[in-house]
Parts: sequence; C-alpha cells; structure tokens
Amino acid sequence: MKRILVALVMTTSFFSAAVRSQETPDGLDPTARRHFYSDKTVVVANLDLTQLDKKTLERTLRGAFYESSLSHVRKEVQDVEKLMGTYATYASGLTELKYNRLVVIGIEDGGLKLFGAIYLGKDVNEVGFAAVKLAVGALFPQGDIDRVGDYAVVCQRGVKVPSDKGHSTEAESTILTGFEQPRGSPAISFVLLPVETVKKPLAGLLKNPKDGSDALGKSLGEAAYTGGYLIVGDRPEIQLYARFGSEERATAVKGQHDAYLADSIAKAAEDDAADEKAEARVVAFTTREAMQRRVAKAMEAKAFGRVFMLPLDATDLRDITAAIVDRYYRKVPKLE
Repeated sequence: MKRILVALVMTTSFFSAAVRSQETPDGLDPTARRHFYSDKTVVVANLDLTQLDKKTLERTLRGAFYESSLSHVRKEVQDVEKLMGTYATYASGLTELKYNRLVVIGIEDGGLKLFGAIYLGKDVNEVGFAAVKLAVGALFPQGDIDRVGDYAVVCQRGVKVPSDKGHSTEAESTILTGFEQPRGSPAISFVLLPVETVKKPLAGLLKNPKDGSDALGKSLGEAAYTGGYLIVGDRPEIQLYARFGSEERATAVKGQHDAYLADSIAKAAEDDAADEKAEARVVAFTTREAMQRRVAKAMEAKAFGRVFMLPLDATDLRDITAAIVDRYYRKVPKLE
C-alpha cells in the first residue's frame, strides 16, 4: 500500500489531472500498431475501464437473470462476483491513476503472450515514465512494464514487446475494420483473427451435438474476423459477429447455426427418451428438450450483408439463463 501511495504522489507531480485515453477505434496509435499487429496477432480487446468497476460488473451479471431465476443460483452468482471483483480491482486502480482505457493484445509466439497497452499521453519524458512505471507496476507486481512510444505496456514477466519488423498491414486493416462494428459505448469490444490458434478451438467448441461434425466452427474460423462487444448495466447486451467475403457465405453460416440449434434440440429429445426407457430419468423442473428449445429461441442469428450476427439483448440473456436454471438448479417441489 505504501508503494502505491508513493507512486500516486510521484505520478501526479509529473502529469495534470486530465484523463488520458487514445480515442481511436482500437485504442492504439500507428506506432503501437506497428509493434502489435502482425501475422501472429490472435486477439485485440479494447476495455473501457470506467465501466468495469465492481458494482457495475455485479449489476451486469445480475441483469442477465430474471429475479425468479436468480433466487435459485445466488451462491453460484456470488462466487462469480468474487472472481470479477479481482479483475475490477485492476480496472479501479488504473482509473484512479487517470487511465481510463486498456488495450489487451494476444500474440501467438510459442504460446499465447498477452500485452496490456495503456496510453500515457503525448511527449511523456523518461522521468515521467519512471513515475508511471512505479505506479502501474504496483498494480501488476507479477509483470514487467515496458514502453512503446506513448504507451506503457504491461507484459508477462520475461516477455519482450514485439519489434515493429513483423508488422502486417493486412492484419492492421482487418482489426481496424472489426472495431468499426460496435455500436454505442461498449465496456469491452474485441476482434479475433483467423489464425490457427483460433481455428482449432472454434471447431472443437462448436461440434454438432447430434452427429459430431464441426462445420459451424470451421466456417467461423474462416471468417475475415470474428468479434463482439459487451454493454454493461442492469440490461446487459452481448453482440457477436463474423465477417465473410460475401453475403451468400454469411447467409450460409446462418443456416449452419440454425441447423446446429435444431440438432441440439433433437439430441436433447433423444437423451430424454433414453432416460425414460432406462428408467433413469433425472428429476428436474424441465426436460433437456424444453431447455434447448428455449435457448434456441433466444439465440436467433441474423445475416446482414457479409456479416453473420448473434445479437443477445437482456431478454435473450435472461431467457437463456432461465432455461439453464430450470433444468439444472431449480428444485422440483415435493409432493405431499
């Protein structure tokens, strides 16, 4: 604590109280992009730290549940809130230092390497950077603090910031296009590039539950980019999207998504029937099939131009969580 207080005093000695953030779509300037945007870039996430405090995150989590559902999972929600509180501490620490935005870049280099870029402001001298390094380092004691132009960069211990020699204009253009998609003022927005590190997990994650095929995951892995953003507060929203080379391809992927949901319902019905036949029916408030139908209804996708979209507003999120709670957490009343 003493180290943090000393760092705060030193920082305010060198900088004005003005809030610093780089108001570009991705939060970076051309110099930083040359270091971080290459053929190895996996993901870029733009975080508005002013919206990621503990209370707002708690409101967002609870806003994804109907009150009637929340009453059945209060302990589980509290456990998640404790975890979120840990990350909110970092966000609050940076905003106290007048840094309101953090850009997280993931680069594949013998494993995923993460970098957090914090805009310092223009023309910060070395003495000023030393004060910032001390203050930010107090928040991230397990990492190293480096510098790229007007940014302080938090790195994993022993990991070096990439040089600008591997810069890819194609990757930069794709990322900037991806960050033009979000609307409003999201707390978190991200762009995921179609590198091998992404393609294989996507294919595995979205395997068809009925026949085991990975068509949907493979298709998403072929997109120019996938991305999304989070709107926080009492009525949270999650928007996910993928951009393809043509309108026809985006429409075809929507068809794969619809088929995936239909097969999920069919497989759930088969599992319910198998339980009945084996007299091993799980006592639950609802069946697997009913749960999957409710989830599928809430996860209606769209194709607009070359973009496949999965928009989930507060009602959709609450319908999804309600279906899951009813199947796995809601107790069946005992018959007297």
